[in-house]
Amino acid sequence: MEKGRQGAGGRRVVVLVLVLVVTAGLFFGWHGKQEKSMNNAASGLNFVNARISEEDVEKYGLRELWDRYDPDVYGGMDPFAGGLQEWVFDKQTDTFLMLVDGGGRDDPGRLTYVLHWNDQDYAAVLRLGSGSSKTFKDVPYVKYWELKNISGPGDIEKAKQVLKSALTTYGAMGLFRKFDDVVLHFDF
Repeated sequence: MEKGRQGAGGRRVVVLVLVLVVTAGLFFGWHGKQEKSMNNAASGLNFVNARISEEDVEKYGLRELWDRYDPDVYGGMDPFAGGLQEWVFDKQTDTFLMLVDGGGRDDPGRLTYVLHWNDQDYAAVLRLGSGSSKTFKDVPYVKYWELKNISGPGDIEKAKQVLKSALTTYGAMGLFRKFDDVVLHFDF
């Protein structure tokens, strides 16, 4: 009997979290679109902002990939539950960019992404630099991307260009961006 109560309580917490996330998405301008696309001629890739499906989680081993970088970010909960995680994805080349760590309280400005390109994973640590927009009311909305580190087994210079292309598609906030006027700067 006690076990059933804990399960129901856990489901209530998950439902509450999902309601809060969806409400925040609506508040910050998510309009229910499943993907936004941008052709990046410089990299030859056609990235889209998209939700990560359960099939993609399994196909690319995303839970295991996530756990390499930030296993406790959701307090042991599945970060892909509810289908709310997003990525920047090129289906034709199986290339993707996924945020795996936001730095937390220790370093809130640090963002760690995994770039999966040419069947290899690259870890990219970035920071939003000075001059980046501080409020969603800024027009244009500006981001200064500073690359602190990128590591991986292949061509790092080419990986930087693919990273830049994916971040360009990501724009202000990926699926959740509501900004038509976004200016991006890169220090790499």
